[in-house]
Amino acid sequence: GKGGEEEDDDLALKIINKERVSSLAALKRVDNEVLAQTTLRHRGILHIYDVINGRKGLYLVMEKVLLQ
Repeated sequence: GKGGEEEDDDLALKIINKERVSSLAALKRVDNEVLAQTTLRHRGILHIYDVINGRKGLYLVMEKVLLQ
């Protein structure tokens, strides 16, 4: 992309429905997943670029994986 920006084709969006995260333990697992993916750099871990906390869901802007 121009100026170091990510191209839309390089990104994926993961939506986590808040209504399905029904317990405190499940919410903690989601928090741990997001924290790991935003802070760790490893080829086996997808990177999260941004997290949008919406009214009905969490929207994770992530790197896109191309299966070969």
